[in-house]
Amino acid sequence: SVGEHLFRENRPGEDLFILVRGNVIIESGNSVIDILGPGTVIGEMANLMGVPRTATVTAEQPVTALKMPARNMISLMRESPDFEKRLWKIASTRFVENYLGIMEPYSKWKRNKLKKWIAGGDIAFLNDNDNIELEDKIGVLLTGQVYVTSRNKPINAPAILYAPLVHVCNEAKIFFCNHPPDKEDQ
Repeated sequence: SVGEHLFRENRPGEDLFILVRGNVIIESGNSVIDILGPGTVIGEMANLMGVPRTATVTAEQPVTALKMPARNMISLMRESPDFEKRLWKIASTRFVENYLGIMEPYSKWKRNKLKKWIAGGDIAFLNDNDNIELEDKIGVLLTGQVYVTSRNKPINAPAILYAPLVHVCNEAKIFFCNHPPDKEDQ
């Protein structure tokens, strides 16, 4: 019903939802982040990244949603690598938007500009001892651990990666984008 919460920020996340009917308001802290409607997947980030819910989701109008328990989501991801990649793309895009959106200079950008820039990014699934070149890119370490040449200690997720070369020491997922547009484009 209108005003009911599908889930609340900072609480454990155990289910994934697919909106079938109606719109929901996505809020983090005191800010409205987005309004989403039918066909949207929500609630995936907490399960994939092992973090508490990053937002409160409230019905803006009567909502019908398919609820998928985490164990079913994990089973589907094992059966379908394509499903897993799509789900990670959705989750990582949202996570990076929230993560970078509170840091300068990104917090000064218009939200649509930030979304558009991040939408052009991609996610890399990396194994132990893999390397990824981030020359002319900014990476966000979503899961795992990496080394960069300027540090002797591993970097744990989540973290922003500015280094040109990153060495994976513990399976990692890294979202990366080209360097941000010039200031006049913001």
